[in-house]
Amino acid sequence: MNQSLDLQIQTQIVRRQNLPYALANENLIVTTSSEAMRRWVADPADNLVGRPLPELFPEMVGLEDRACQLFEHPAESLIIPQIYRPGSDDFGCYFDLHVEAFLEIDHTLLIVVIEVTEEARLEQRLRQERNELRLNISARQQAEAALQKAYEELEERVKERTLSLSQANTTLQQQIIERERAEAALRQAHAELERRVMERTAELAWLNTSLKEEIAERQRVEETLRQNQTRYALAINAGKVGVWDLHIETRVIYLQSSLKAILGYEDDEIQNLGVDWMRLVHPDDLDKLMATAQAHLDGLIPNLELEHRLLHKDGTERWVYTRGTAIINRETGKATRMMGTVTDITERKLFEKQLFEAAFHDSLTGLPNRALFMQRLDQAVKQAQGHDAYSFALFFLDLDRFKVINDSLGHTYGDQLLITVAHRLKACLNPGDTVARLGGDEFTLLLNNLADTRLAKQIADRILLEVAKPVDLGEHKVFPTASIGITLSNRSYTHAEDLLRDADTAMYEAKTEGRARCKLFDTGQHTRAVSRMRMEGDLWQAVKRQEFRVYYQPIISLQSGQILGVEALLRWQHAWRGLIEPSEFIALTEETGLIVPLGKWILQQACMQVKVWHAMGYPTLRLAVNISQRQLVEQQHLLESISQTLVETGFPAQMLELELVEPVVLSQHNHSLTILDELHTRGVHLSLDDFGISSSLNLLKRLPLTTLKIDQSFIKKMTPDDEAIILAIITLAHSLKLKIVAEGVTTAYQARFLQSQQCDEAQGYLFSPPVPVEALTQLLQNGGQFSI
Repeated sequence: MNQSLDLQIQTQIVRRQNLPYALANENLIVTTSSEAMRRWVADPADNLVGRPLPELFPEMVGLEDRACQLFEHPAESLIIPQIYRPGSDDFGCYFDLHVEAFLEIDHTLLIVVIEVTEEARLEQRLRQERNELRLNISARQQAEAALQKAYEELEERVKERTLSLSQANTTLQQQIIERERAEAALRQAHAELERRVMERTAELAWLNTSLKEEIAERQRVEETLRQNQTRYALAINAGKVGVWDLHIETRVIYLQSSLKAILGYEDDEIQNLGVDWMRLVHPDDLDKLMATAQAHLDGLIPNLELEHRLLHKDGTERWVYTRGTAIINRETGKATRMMGTVTDITERKLFEKQLFEAAFHDSLTGLPNRALFMQRLDQAVKQAQGHDAYSFALFFLDLDRFKVINDSLGHTYGDQLLITVAHRLKACLNPGDTVARLGGDEFTLLLNNLADTRLAKQIADRILLEVAKPVDLGEHKVFPTASIGITLSNRSYTHAEDLLRDADTAMYEAKTEGRARCKLFDTGQHTRAVSRMRMEGDLWQAVKRQEFRVYYQPIISLQSGQILGVEALLRWQHAWRGLIEPSEFIALTEETGLIVPLGKWILQQACMQVKVWHAMGYPTLRLAVNISQRQLVEQQHLLESISQTLVETGFPAQMLELELVEPVVLSQHNHSLTILDELHTRGVHLSLDDFGISSSLNLLKRLPLTTLKIDQSFIKKMTPDDEAIILAIITLAHSLKLKIVAEGVTTAYQARFLQSQQCDEAQGYLFSPPVPVEALTQLLQNGGQFSI
């Protein structure tokens, strides 16, 4: 694709998304800017054209050098992410700046601003919450480490005291023996006894001094321990942690005051009995807590660790993390006590729940999103694989013409309609079924345990009736409709994505058959969908390979037989299929949006070619070009495109005739009238094509038309009824001072009948099919006249 078409496509994508953009030349001077860009940089009334980019975006440091690099390497793009611009609030705003160079268009730069303020603020909030969570975890770990250290110090002191008592006991035994010996010696020698008594008295005095010193040391240790316990209690309270100590034999449990406070109780409101503690555990979690504790006591797991719920005094639930360790009696080898902590993790659980809701639910409707729906659909597929009696149905629902509501009433009313439809869909389902919003106006429904799959279509019809009820959107009353594709479970499906794909395909078939209906998937639909996907890919390749051609069909005067004009028609010269007729691909170009750049290209090519024929001596030759619905929706683009083409090619506006199809005008109505009036004011002629199929006579009175074209379905068989209708249309057109053209003339009888009824002009295979430039040039040079 040449860079000119590429720039136009990209510019239209940016416009449709309503992104601020501007075009600048190689000197970095703004040549074009959107209204959104003017609102972004300055007041919308200010004109940005002629102002240098560095002045508008001082954040783009070294822009001149970076722009030069883009022109040297045009295939690359310049993206400056998350530029901060101060604002009236604390955050200001963040935006990404995208710059792309186009050498073939006077060294043009395309600058697009994409605001990312919400994403930047969300990142900041997440970082702050992550830091707070990290600090809480660190505080808890420090408290646990301090408690463990205190326990180890206490155990060491106990060991030392035990050893000291053992040594004292041994000394006492020795003293008793010595005393007995002294009593025996007393009988033998009183003098020896006196000497012994004096020695004993001196020894007891020394022991008494030692005992006093030991008592003083013990009191000092106990005071240090009390101070440590105070510090540990402060650390535990700060981290929302409570300590518990369970004596297994007596079932007496010590609960620290901070633990009771976590549950809203005063210290004296909960007794130190195991049953009092157990009644605070959530009934659904009690068995799990008891089983985990027993597994630890039996030596199956190293520690008691469990997240569970406790009941607060006010009746609410609090999530906690309980951790405990058993203390084993060395002599019996059995656990006598279990000590541990309880940490309040309610805030973390609430945060995890909020993250889950954000990750798996649609923010607008509150319905499950694609990720959650696909999980449930995958579970249903696996269940259907393992149980023959289980069956389900999948609905893929898409609102009809939702884009028209968004474009005409605005996205606020569009969102209100989506919320209303979401509520209506939920009301149609049974408990256990799922309705989700995939995005845009697409919804999916999973009907579980469907007793009879034949009921699926009845349910879908009921849903269509419920959706179609009128909705009040401000001052407007709309009547929404939807199309539904249905797939039923069977063992051939092993992947949820396949079911969703087939339901989507069936929904597309329902739309092509007229919308506001449901369609059950069959294998033929899949084949057609694959063919359509390949065709879509080939279309985009055709643009790059320049495989499209403009053919011309002459428009003949039924009075003189002279060629008065030509209609430009698109043809596709496929690489290996050859020439493809528009009926195979035009509808697809409309759906994909490719018709917009193609429409501009056709108009440009046809204007240049007819201008050549004017220069060859056929200055009165008119040009007719078709306008699609997609082109008409983008009002400003169409006006700019036509004006730009007429200026660039020098083609006179009064020689151009734009052909509109009635459904296109009717679908847009007020939108159409504004743009068509503007085109008429600029001198462009307007023609209503395929007239008679679904005509609105009131519309004829309001449109600035110059021509009516009778639909070829009335010309093809030319029955008496058809002839009567043709006569009525000719009379109507002439009474409104409109020119009348008959399409699809293939026989001399048809031409003579139309001539006799004063039809002005005709085109069809009787005169010439659509032909390439060379063939039509030859027709003109041969006189450009046919016999009627």
